[in-house]
Amino acid sequence: MSGDQGGPAGFGGSADLVFSEDIKLRRFIGLSFKNLLLTILTLTLYNFWARTEVRKRVWAGTIINDEPLEYRGKGKELFIGFLLVTFCVLLPASLILGLAHLFLGQEITIFIGTLFYLTAGYLSFVAIYRARAYLLSRTSWRGVRLIQGPDWGWGFGWSMVGHVVMTMITLGWWTPRMRMRIAHDLWSRTSWGDEKFIFNEGETKNLAGGLYASYAVAWFGGWVVMIAAFGAAFAAMMALSAGNPAVMMADPQYAMTAMLTLYALVIPAAVLAAFISLPYQAAVYRRIADKLRIDNLRFKLGVGSLALFWLSLGNLLIIVFSLGILSPLAQARSWRFLVRRLSTEGSIDLAAIHQAASRGPGAGEGLADAMHVSVLDGGL
Repeated sequence: MSGDQGGPAGFGGSADLVFSEDIKLRRFIGLSFKNLLLTILTLTLYNFWARTEVRKRVWAGTIINDEPLEYRGKGKELFIGFLLVTFCVLLPASLILGLAHLFLGQEITIFIGTLFYLTAGYLSFVAIYRARAYLLSRTSWRGVRLIQGPDWGWGFGWSMVGHVVMTMITLGWWTPRMRMRIAHDLWSRTSWGDEKFIFNEGETKNLAGGLYASYAVAWFGGWVVMIAAFGAAFAAMMALSAGNPAVMMADPQYAMTAMLTLYALVIPAAVLAAFISLPYQAAVYRRIADKLRIDNLRFKLGVGSLALFWLSLGNLLIIVFSLGILSPLAQARSWRFLVRRLSTEGSIDLAAIHQAASRGPGAGEGLADAMHVSVLDGGL
């Protein structure tokens, strides 16, 4: 039955939920090349419909109690969102900056430009919130939509600004608390139909407890790897220049050699540092799932660092060697990875859940596209 008619999600009383998947990865290979061809032929315009088609296939392959999720988003909604942000935000901002450069002094132009960049940083956080609200509102199971809001995310944006400042002040040690507070803020605003999700029963004081041991490994390990990489790069440059880097940099051939040496050492080090952080990332995923419930149903996510390593390595190789063409395949692999490891405890009264009054945002993700941020940033 259609949830838009306000009917219940199910026919019985309390029930447990069993997650499974039927995501055929090989189908996303052909879809990736089809999307590439149509995107080129339409001068990137098809990108919005391509993104929608990937989501529809991934959602349809996600099964709960033998019934699939449904994605009801449309490419034209993403396109309209893009147009709104382009003509209402990006073009006016570019016009103001251009006029300031032509008619105002350099100091005022720099001030306005700095103000715009700071505003863009704030709007990127609002964009994550709004994109998530759109994505959830187009996701339904048994005809009942997921909903986030009803606020527009302005307060969430300021909260994120505060978290970023605290992260900078603490040299990154605020990160675990930030991740959990973000999860709390978002899931506490999320509901399935008229049934709200509960995150940690409203308690926020000890959300990051148990995460700092794995974060310490990631933090110290990352610094050690990067310092070693830059140290090795500096030593190599000194050896190439016989102790005089200025002479080497004046010669284009030596400068190119120095740049390639730097890339050859630093890029693998950055990848290694990212992999060192995987135990922490896995712990975050598990803790977010442990803190979440709806009705009397609790969630468990059996994510281990080794499995996350192979997933991340596989996705990295797929994206790099396909030049990004097979990104939908990597997205499907990540989604399937999580669904296979998601389980529940307890039960939920499906018959008591009805459609929410809100239909969510009318247009989708334009601000997120403009800010180049993903709705899944931060594992949200």
